[in-house]
Amino acid sequence: MKFFPFLVTLLLPFGLQGFYCITDIETDWTLEVRGAYYQPSDKKIDKYYSNHWIDYELETSYRVHPFWDVWAGLSWARKHTRFRLHEDGLKNGSKIFVLPLAIGVKFSYPILPYTELYTGVGLCYSFLKIQNKCMDHDSDVSFHRSPFKRNLLKNDWGGVIKLGFRVALSKSTFIDVFTDYYAQTFKLSHHETASKRVLFRHDIDVSGFKFGAGIGVYF
Repeated sequence: MKFFPFLVTLLLPFGLQGFYCITDIETDWTLEVRGAYYQPSDKKIDKYYSNHWIDYELETSYRVHPFWDVWAGLSWARKHTRFRLHEDGLKNGSKIFVLPLAIGVKFSYPILPYTELYTGVGLCYSFLKIQNKCMDHDSDVSFHRSPFKRNLLKNDWGGVIKLGFRVALSKSTFIDVFTDYYAQTFKLSHHETASKRVLFRHDIDVSGFKFGAGIGVYF
């Protein structure tokens, strides 16, 4: 995937600068830009959208104790697909957007003078949007022949588990390598699944692992 060579190219100049002792850092705040390979595990998601996504994140944290941080984050992922149903022969297009807002705590422990290992948990409030469109003809008439609603908007509570390590490159910068597990299910009402031809019956499960890296600043 093109994302990871780009990320390595971005982080390499910082890695060549050397490392910095974590105990010498005097600030408590961090701000970080992260990118991840996101793999929803649900078979329906895999069938229609695939389970190979790219996730973009912005995260900040505040150290409240030598080993404890409070953190908050925003992430964004999207995927699009095209498929044809055998029942009506129409070619349909669909886009799915997932946007979680999260807050939680992390426990960090230095394993080297410039590296700390961390684990954490968080609570998410996530937003889901699905946009559907009939691709055969760009008109409302063709769309109404499709069995799918034009838009589906949902929001629900979820959670996240974090594991990773952070390496201080200087007094003001660091890199972060992480694995997160994002647990999120959006329940569907009976009205939303009344049609016999729907992609999801009872819920939309976007839970899955995120493997990635980020670069951040101490401030």
